Amino acid sequence: MDQEALLLMLSYIEAECRRLGVPEAARHAALAAAALSDSPSQVLAATITLQ
Repeated sequence: MDQEALLLMLSYIEAECRRLGVPEAARHAALAAAALSDSPSQVLAATITLQ
């Protein structure tokens, strides 16, 4: 599957989790999206931001 499509799906999942009041699930979706991105530093930044 296309990486851009996966990132879009993960951002949708993150938003829905937040809307439903499940912040830990939203955090996991955000970390998965960051892990798929091109830069490992984005994963670290997402981890720090979401804690």
